[in-house]
Amino acid sequence: MKPAPFDYVAPTTIDEACAVLAEAGGGATVLAGGQTLMPLLNLRMSQPFILLDINKIPALTGISRGAGGTRIGSMTRQCDVIASAALARDLPVLVQAARHVGHHQTRNRGTIGGSITLGEPAAELPATAVALGATIEVRSTRGTRLIPAGEFYLGPFMTTLEADELANRLNFLATVGSVAPFVGLFGTVWGIMNSFFQIGQQQNSSLAVVAPGISEALFATAIGLFAAIPAVIAYNRYSHRVNQFEARLQRFADRLHASLSRQLESL
Repeated sequence: MKPAPFDYVAPTTIDEACAVLAEAGGGATVLAGGQTLMPLLNLRMSQPFILLDINKIPALTGISRGAGGTRIGSMTRQCDVIASAALARDLPVLVQAARHVGHHQTRNRGTIGGSITLGEPAAELPATAVALGATIEVRSTRGTRLIPAGEFYLGPFMTTLEADELANRLNFLATVGSVAPFVGLFGTVWGIMNSFFQIGQQQNSSLAVVAPGISEALFATAIGLFAAIPAVIAYNRYSHRVNQFEARLQRFADRLHASLSRQLESL
């Protein structure tokens, strides 16, 4: 079976893609890696009026670090996530999860944004985004929206992404904020294991035997929280200010573009 007829659009900027989505009124489907979409098109389980190919938008790709965290473009290939030395250093859990996605051939085409916005319950990347406290940044002609990954999913294959919105990039917390709680958890587990070891070795479960290990566990947990909480608060405040400034610049650019367009039309 072949796909139903559709119009093919391949914009080169995010603004052009958002304009197409807004004009389509829910009749457009975004093509990223196509690993899930292409079979659905061939089986006619998906029959969009417009196929919006975002593979030619360079602004949607790339990995960068700024504002206290890591930013990954939604069109960044899964194989690039695995190969990134920066992500191996700052977000090793994400790299490990990406290695379990599909096969080597599919990861060459599959994108991180495509997997996360699809919302497949058995997929690795959506769960990893939630666990790492990622924020999905989405764009539309109405502006920019930041959605925490924990609030992004409504159910299997269901998200809060509107029909006219495009996933722009994913923001991950700074290393300290995201890793410190796990360090504290590791210390807790280690302290409890040590307590049980002492009980077995001394054949005594008195408080004097258990207390040192429990004390170590609680101390490690406190250190992890002490490092994580200020880091997360500082990151969120700074990130919010950066996003406000970026939104003001975007509004200025939109007004300037509209003004220049009117002047050119009047010539």
